[in-house]
Amino acid sequence: MRAIKHALLVKLFICTIAVSGAWAQEATPTPAASPSPPAVKEVPKPAGAYRTVSQRSRDVRAAYAFAIKSQGAKESKPFAFVRVLKAESQVVAGTNYRLCMLVREGKGRSKSVTVVVNKDLKNVWTLTSWVPGGCKQV
Repeated sequence: MRAIKHALLVKLFICTIAVSGAWAQEATPTPAASPSPPAVKEVPKPAGAYRTVSQRSRDVRAAYAFAIKSQGAKESKPFAFVRVLKAESQVVAGTNYRLCMLVREGKGRSKSVTVVVNKDLKNVWTLTSWVPGGCKQV
């Protein structure tokens, strides 16, 4: 008797799964019936806009080294490079490098500065901006 009950329960369970599976297949819409999501267009940056560049590129390393050397000479204070937080470049008549970086003045605490360094078409570097404080422009 117990074996019969067990066999009936197994058959009932299998029938339930089969019926629910058939119902689920009928309920699912076909791929052609589902609407496709709208295409997302990436808006390209305009020509001449700043673009993110690798913080480890040769020109970025040269730009921060030049900026620290130039600002140190201008203020007659030693600045030490700590690290670059963000680097961007802009193609103009040459290339502008806008860097958000941490520097240390003397033995003091590190502080963030935003610098813009220009490398002209003759590979001459010029420090055009040194703004202490939180890197809001980058």
